[in-house]
Formats: sequence, structure tokens, C-alpha cells
Amino acid sequence: MSRNWRMALFVIGATLFGFLVAQIGVGELASDGARTGWFFIPIIGLYALVYACSARAWQLMMASDPRRPSFWRTLVVLVTSTSLNFLTPLVNAGGEPYRVAAMAPWLGKRRAAGSVILHRLLHSFAYVLVWLSAVLVALILLPPPPKTPTVIYAILIVV
Repeated sequence: MSRNWRMALFVIGATLFGFLVAQIGVGELASDGARTGWFFIPIIGLYALVYACSARAWQLMMASDPRRPSFWRTLVVLVTSTSLNFLTPLVNAGGEPYRVAAMAPWLGKRRAAGSVILHRLLHSFAYVLVWLSAVLVALILLPPPPKTPTVIYAILIVV
């Protein structure tokens, strides 16, 4: 991606960010931040750990390529693409094309696309495992009113 494109996208992103802050209001954001208080520290720490593990997993998927980007570059691309996904209306689809474009200089377009798809599949599989674990824990720990096991088994089959 050329420097001009990056600069244009940065300006668009900064403008959108400014618009969102203006719509919500600085006072409202400061008030919400104050109510969150010291909980910001564990929240940011937990997300930092999750993103670091995800970036490391992505690095492992690119391990066979000697020109793969550094861990920090991978982490930055992961965080920015996830942010882009959150801003994309209706579906989380904006970040993956960005990841491919950001990794293409190191891996080439085909390998970059493959690594993004594989990372996305691994991420989705992790969600499925979390859901299955939650359903099994619910089956074991929840008190069994008459319909609860049936509903849980149905969820287990669907998942």
C-alpha cells in the first residue's frame, strides 16, 4: 500500500474518530471513564494478553516464511484490523482485506490471504470451543428444571 493511500486512510479514520467523539461528547466519555475507574487496568491488560496470544498464533502460522513480519508489526496489524472490523457497519468484514493488504509486502498476496483465512478459521474454532465448554459447564452446574437439559442438549447439537 502506497504512502499516499495510508495517509488518506489515516485522515479518513481520524476524521471519523473526531466525528464519533463529537457525537458522543467529550464530557460523556470522561464521565464513563471516571465511572470505570481503576477497572481500566485489568480490562486493558486482559485485552493486551488476548491480542498478544492471537498475534503469536498468527506468527506461528507464518513460521515457514522467512520474510514474515515481526511480532510487533503483526500485533499492530491485528489490533488495527480488529478496530476496522468494529467500525464496519452490519458485518465484521473490513479488517480482513486490510490484513491481507498489510501482510502482502512480506508474504505476497496469496500467502497473505492464506494466513488471514487460516487465522480467522482458528479464531472461529476457538469461539466454538468456548461455546461448547460453556454448554457443558451449564449442563453440569445448572439446576435441572424439566426443560433445561433438553434446551442445553439442543444448543450442544447446534453448536
